[in-house]
Amino acid sequence: MLVGGEDLKVVSELLGHTTIGITADIYQDVIPQLKRSAAERLDRVIGGAGPAL
Repeated sequence: MLVGGEDLKVVSELLGHTTIGITADIYQDVIPQLKRSAAERLDRVIGGAGPAL
């Protein structure tokens, strides 16, 4: 669900975890993939602009 774009809080609640920290700890292996995906989406939004001068 996380890789599919679902919010961490929603996943945590659906799984019955008392905190999102538990969910994040259990599924920490997908966190780097989520960060990459977010960075790619941001890059598309800003049009692949280079570093600010």
